[in-house]
Amino acid sequence: MRERERERERERERESLSRLARRHAARFADWCKTFIRVSLNWNALRRLHDVRPNSVLVVEPSTGHGEVIPAYVRYFLDLGYNVDVLTTPSVLTLDPLCRFEGDALRVRCFSLPWRALRYFLSRTLPRKLASAYEKIFFTSFIPYWPTRDGTEPPGRPHLLASVFDHCPAMRKLVDRVAVVEHHFELVDRELLAMDKVITLAELGKRPSIRVNPHFFGTARARAERADNFVNFITVGNIESERRNYDLLISCVAGLHQIAPGRFKITVVGRGELEKIPEELQLYFDVKGREKRVGFSVLYDEMEASDFFLTLLDPSNVEHDRYLVSGTSGNFQLIYGFAKPCLIPRKFAAKHGFTNANSLIYEDNSNLTETMFVAMRMSAEEYLTMRNALKKTADEIEAESRKVFRRIVGERRDPSPC
Repeated sequence: MRERERERERERERESLSRLARRHAARFADWCKTFIRVSLNWNALRRLHDVRPNSVLVVEPSTGHGEVIPAYVRYFLDLGYNVDVLTTPSVLTLDPLCRFEGDALRVRCFSLPWRALRYFLSRTLPRKLASAYEKIFFTSFIPYWPTRDGTEPPGRPHLLASVFDHCPAMRKLVDRVAVVEHHFELVDRELLAMDKVITLAELGKRPSIRVNPHFFGTARARAERADNFVNFITVGNIESERRNYDLLISCVAGLHQIAPGRFKITVVGRGELEKIPEELQLYFDVKGREKRVGFSVLYDEMEASDFFLTLLDPSNVEHDRYLVSGTSGNFQLIYGFAKPCLIPRKFAAKHGFTNANSLIYEDNSNLTETMFVAMRMSAEEYLTMRNALKKTADEIEAESRKVFRRIVGERRDPSPC
């Protein structure tokens, strides 16, 4: 009996040591991966140490939100700064600045894998480059990284730890930091009190903190809209939990009966046509079925389109976030390319869409009819609607620039860059 108890005790000790060894091995492997990636990106790090005068650092730490980068870079350039853009490889390879022309010598782009980026923000930037950049601007303040020890910071769900949670040393540079907060319910209260927080949607706060970035670079001329054919576009994966694609397929089936061959649906995102009835598949042009497409493809398709399908669902409570603090990159594309959208009335006014600049419908049952209205619109009516939308976008941009200037401030050194 005693021998069996001693054996069980030894087994427990072995299991405990094994767990400890696995934990240390995992940490060591994580450190090795970080070291290797930092070494592989040594040239990027070395160039980042060579900071030019009057420079700001624009950081996108996540693997998304690249669409906001061009406008914020443009705003900083117009304020007289040089700009260094630091993001992850998955964002930089999509090339969000592909339409960005002019001022090339004043913009430098770098990428680091997220572990190396975390190391740079935790160690290199606070310790060695603390005074090099006049401003440090995060286009996402929540990078969606796993925490080092797997725990969740107080009050923050899984993967919603902020840059300050991951890189506490960055808080020492809080006077130079400004951030775009995509999850306002998790906003950093200190930064908010210091007027260092920007949102993409209007929250009704005074003074306003909305800066909606919808500049994407040089626009390219497109052919006139075809008289008897309409190109509807939607951006996002074909997934019912993300967009109301079941409704879209139903609408395409209805239009197929009343206007066969007179329209198409361009989908910029991943998706499988096999889920769509065979007789309707010819109406769908899916860009990026197998992999994420670059911004050049997205911008080209936006320019070639006629109307934007938001596919927001007024009956889906998860979409109600767009009535409070949430917004969508789709709205930025609509403003930036002046493409009239089809949107439920429930969400329209909040984001500046009216009967003059958009096609507004009451609920899901009216979407097919509204798409048919778009197809019957004359060239003159369409141009009038686009001009009204461009006016709305220009007004939003003018107000956004004022807010941006207030939050990030003017250059301290007025000398030329």
